[in-house]
Amino acid sequence: DWVMRGAPSYVDVAAIIGWKPGSRLFTPIVLPSVQMSQMTMTRMALERCQTQSVLEGLRGRRSEGWASRALDQKPLLLAAKEGRLDDVAALLEGGGEGSDVFTRDKDGMTALHHACWSGKLEVTKLLLDYGGRDLLMARDRTGNTVLHYAAWKDRLETVKFLCERGGEELIVAVDSRGKSCLDVSRTLRLFNVVDFLFATGFFPS
Repeated sequence: DWVMRGAPSYVDVAAIIGWKPGSRLFTPIVLPSVQMSQMTMTRMALERCQTQSVLEGLRGRRSEGWASRALDQKPLLLAAKEGRLDDVAALLEGGGEGSDVFTRDKDGMTALHHACWSGKLEVTKLLLDYGGRDLLMARDRTGNTVLHYAAWKDRLETVKFLCERGGEELIVAVDSRGKSCLDVSRTLRLFNVVDFLFATGFFPS
């Protein structure tokens, strides 16, 4: 939960992964007390920094491995996260490595998870045109649906769209800890999302 709420600043993340803004140095460093996958750290760094600067830093040391591969081999995930609709469409139409609509990162997140997390509604709609219900119901490694991700980040319009498309099956789905999207919203005190989810009629008041 600490990771998903994005509690650390980008400076914290940069320190954890060993990336120094303004330099081309990239040396993965994982603190023993911080349990985060490499993909999660990269994703958090991208959220907190200017993307182009991060990419330059990551690509400066391709021999270091995982971060460059994570971004270069799965461009659909990054394009979806950033809401680059034209790029997402081109990747889906053109095919190629890392552009399959069901491709996942090391946390089990699909491009749709990334789009919903970032609140990129038009990208979300496009991805579902290609992936359909199988993509809509996809879960990450800890059982989180795309609706969990939208709820986590208070993306109300995305939540509404997903509920309309997914219906009861998606709305009441729980993660590996038995938590629904409503539980997530309550914990984070996201009352607009909570009120909407109650209004669906699938949760007891």
